[in-house]
Amino acid sequence: MLAKPFKGGRLDDFLAAGAAEAKYGPQRYAARYEDLQNIEVAKDKSNKEREYSRLVYEALKKQLLADHVFLSFLGCVIVWYFFDLFAVRSYALGAILGALYLVLAQRSADGFGATTFEEKKSGPPALIVPVLMVLLAAKNPDSIGFLPIFAGFLTERLAFVAQAFYPGDFGLTPEETVDRGADS
Repeated sequence: MLAKPFKGGRLDDFLAAGAAEAKYGPQRYAARYEDLQNIEVAKDKSNKEREYSRLVYEALKKQLLADHVFLSFLGCVIVWYFFDLFAVRSYALGAILGALYLVLAQRSADGFGATTFEEKKSGPPALIVPVLMVLLAAKNPDSIGFLPIFAGFLTERLAFVAQAFYPGDFGLTPEETVDRGADS
């Protein structure tokens, strides 16, 4: 009799499940206080990790812009030393467009994963800056040189490469970020 099929299963499987339900049934679904505490601790830990990641990302953005400004200034000095004022103006304009590209790219990255419309940072896409650079160089060939403006624009790529020489957490520790996050 135990080996006969019983409504989609075997009778002994059904009886074993009934015995397990009788023995562990109510306790199986009851949430215990310790479980709730563990859930809260895990939630607090993930919130702290999220805040730490946000602060490291903000430090990365600031360092990227600072490196771009420094490298652009250094590039302008080098171009001025070897070329004339025409090339320096074109290089400086390219560096300014490179900074605009960085800011727009950071704004679009900030809006990634936004859940509400207020969190989403709107604005033109970063791709518009290289198009604007090419149009400026094509419309004004007598006042803007294409190679110097392109070299100035590529300074933002050098700023990205410079990030490889910094520590991954920019010297921030999770304990410091909890204090900084509470202050700001």
